[in-house]
Amino acid sequence: MNCCRECAARDRVEGELEVIGRDTRVRVLDTTVEPFRYICNLEYNGRPLCSGTLIGPRTVLTAGHCVSGFDAKKMRIIPGRNGTLEPLPATRATTVIPYPRYAPATETDIGIIHLADPIGSTVGHWKSILSGALPLPPDRLPVNISGYPGDKPGGGTFQWRSFNLAMRRIGRMLHHLADSYPGHSGSPVWVRRDPSLGGRILIAVHVAGDDPSVRGKANRAVLIDATVRRWIAANTK
Repeated sequence: MNCCRECAARDRVEGELEVIGRDTRVRVLDTTVEPFRYICNLEYNGRPLCSGTLIGPRTVLTAGHCVSGFDAKKMRIIPGRNGTLEPLPATRATTVIPYPRYAPATETDIGIIHLADPIGSTVGHWKSILSGALPLPPDRLPVNISGYPGDKPGGGTFQWRSFNLAMRRIGRMLHHLADSYPGHSGSPVWVRRDPSLGGRILIAVHVAGDDPSVRGKANRAVLIDATVRRWIAANTK
C-alpha cells in the first residue's frame, strides 16, 4: 500500500487504526444498495487510498488526512466499488478542502472533495446528517462504519462494514469500538433509526485509532457538531 510518498504519509497517520479483539468486519456483497452505494473508494495515482461518502451531487466527505497535501487531479472517486467491479459511475476530483487548521487524528481531521461530475445526482447521497444532539448518549450508541480497508483481499478495493457501540465522547471526538484498518479513514459513521424518525443518520467521519492518552482501546471519529455541519453545508455542491 505504500505506493508513493503521499500514500506512505497516509499510512503513518492510519497506522493506529485497529481491530479490537476478534475481527467482526463483514464484507458488503451488494454495494449498489443504500447506504453502501454512497460510500466511495478514493484512488490516488491509480492506487486505493482512503474512503469517503457522497453528501451532495458533487461532494464527498472524508478524513482531512485523505486530502491534505494531495493533488486533486490525481484523485479518482469510485462509489460502491466492489473489487474490480465499478457498478456505479466514477469520476475525478477537482478540488480538495481540508477543514480549517487541519491536524491529523484531531477534531479537525475532516475534509471535502469536489467532483468533476454530479454523480451524486444518480448514485444518491446522504440526506440525513447530524445537526444537533446525538440520538443516544455515547455509551449507548450503536454505530456503523463502512469503507475500504487495505488488509483484506483486494488490497483496499472491497467494502467492509463494522458495527459496535461507541464508548465516549471527548469534545468533538467520538470513541467507538467498530473495527477498522488503514484505508477505512474517511468512512462514514452512522446510526440506524426507525424510519419514522428519518432512518439512518450520518453522525461522524472515521479518522483514527487508539488515543494513547485515554484509558481503554477505541477507534476515533470526528463528530458532525453544529460548527462542522455549517462548514459542510457551506462547501457542499
